[in-house]
Amino acid sequence: MSAHTWIVSGLIVFTAVSSVGLFIANPSETTVDPVSFDDTVKISGTLEDTDAVSEEATPGVQVFYDRYRHPLGYHDPALAATEYDSDRHEEQFGSPIATYVTDFTNTNLTLDDHGHPSVEVSPGWIPASDAVYVQNSKMNLPSGPVTIPFSDERQAELFIERYGGVLRTWEDLQNNNQSSHRNQEDLVDDQHQRSNKLINTTTRYLDRAKTTVVQPNESVQSAIQNAPSNSTVLLSEGRYEQQITINQSITLRGSNTTIVGNNTGSVINVTADDVAISDVHIKGAGDSFGHTDVGAEGWDSRIEAGYGHGDAGVTAINASRPLISNVSINTSANGVLLRDTADPVVRNISVVGSDHWLEGFMGVVAMRSSGIVEQSSFLNGRDGVYSHRSDGLVVRNNTMTNTRFGVHLMYSSDVLIAGNSIERHIHDGITVMTNPTGVSIVNNHVRNGGNGMSIYGNRMFVQENEVINNEIGIVMSAPGSIYEQNLLKENDIGARTSVVTPTSIVSQNDFIDNTQHADTLSGPLRIWTDNVGNHWSDAPNWGTSNTSTRPFVPTDTVDQQARSDHGARTLAHAPALQMLRTIQGTTPGLRSESIVDTDPLTTPVTLAKTSTANNLSRYT
Repeated sequence: MSAHTWIVSGLIVFTAVSSVGLFIANPSETTVDPVSFDDTVKISGTLEDTDAVSEEATPGVQVFYDRYRHPLGYHDPALAATEYDSDRHEEQFGSPIATYVTDFTNTNLTLDDHGHPSVEVSPGWIPASDAVYVQNSKMNLPSGPVTIPFSDERQAELFIERYGGVLRTWEDLQNNNQSSHRNQEDLVDDQHQRSNKLINTTTRYLDRAKTTVVQPNESVQSAIQNAPSNSTVLLSEGRYEQQITINQSITLRGSNTTIVGNNTGSVINVTADDVAISDVHIKGAGDSFGHTDVGAEGWDSRIEAGYGHGDAGVTAINASRPLISNVSINTSANGVLLRDTADPVVRNISVVGSDHWLEGFMGVVAMRSSGIVEQSSFLNGRDGVYSHRSDGLVVRNNTMTNTRFGVHLMYSSDVLIAGNSIERHIHDGITVMTNPTGVSIVNNHVRNGGNGMSIYGNRMFVQENEVINNEIGIVMSAPGSIYEQNLLKENDIGARTSVVTPTSIVSQNDFIDNTQHADTLSGPLRIWTDNVGNHWSDAPNWGTSNTSTRPFVPTDTVDQQARSDHGARTLAHAPALQMLRTIQGTTPGLRSESIVDTDPLTTPVTLAKTSTANNLSRYT
């Protein structure tokens, strides 16, 4: 399309909008009825919630807006109350015209030993303001605690007598609106501090008295069986062709020591609490990735069989606080496998897997094992770190090279992924699957691979990452999330968004020298500004301050070509198009599958990082 055609089109649209205005519904004159929860656009809840708890026993909220055709669906009334009439929601959807919640009165709601709910009668829908709410009870979903609505206050009080909690009104829930941004930063700090405390606890295992010394021609298993609890079994320099089970609280420590398995099963099996393994090289594990008949039960039994029962250099099962430190592992299966293990610490280890990812498996498997993986290197194999139902896991300061995925999260919420360097990944450097919530991804360096990050879930916190020279920098498929101060540079596409509910904050990011800065696959117009916008390396620069006076539309053909094409650059500065951009960015009624930054920044936010990133390469 020629520049002349673009100018004429812009004038036509602008004239039409200016002449007739935009239809805006009056919320006070609009009534709607509740719909099936399946017909809402869900912006909270996880797949684990869906798999583990029936839909009818899960609280539901549906919020209707005057400028968005679909009601938004929530699984927690407290979350819905704090967001439904926020300035950001009004900017994207208009004003709320009706809010309904499920009514658990007369449903015979009970909780199992895990706090998961079940009902005998499916709840109906009532206006949110007509309900009372029970907060802080024993009821929870796999993703966390939830608030329960009742139309009958007496039944709510009886529920509290049995399961605990406090009574709230809809207004109480609305007034409990705290900054998710501040909360997320605090959560990251808290996770780092808790991790440091756990490391301090477990590293004391390395100070245990050395009571037993083993030579290469002696049985390590016998030495472990005869060693006093809380002592160290020291392996002298040499090669030990043995498979070992550690079933009491001791430290197994080497000195230029290699432990070799018989290529069947795991080399070292940990079954006791407070075990440490340090300063050994391990090889000779079997090549099994999983087993079909392991007796696992529950909705995720097939996942456990496929991922949680393979061979490994080190396996820890039903153990608490194991420390695996300064260990190197060569394996065609798993490096370290953790299953139902509380507070494991894996640090300063090196795992080298199979050259092709299809022939290898995981550097670390954390299955229902929330702990720490840090300061370690993972080369080749399938995934660097794989997590399944390990809420609160911390993966920090690792290097991952030539894997399918660097970090792979499944059914794992509240995970911290921080300070990792990931390169030459085949698919995603970091992939968050199965719609978890509350994952924080901060200060990572992801470059030279497929997608830098693919993020699916809710309420993610993605901050200060460098994502360079990938196919897509970040796939943003997590509503209600924060993406800020990230550097997306030299990617084929800087960022892609596909969620139909544009409820995320995308602000203060630097989009530099990407082939295409951003695109969107579906949904309404997104406004990527939160008081301050983003920096776009090819955006037309209007004004003398740090903020351009002209909105930027990275999904628009004119704005995409403004840097390299003289005609497009001239058109980008046309007053008619400038006015159209402003209307698109400020009027919820004018929607399209597009992205608008209403206040683009003229200088990079991460300028210091940009110069550092030019020389950032840990691998040759």
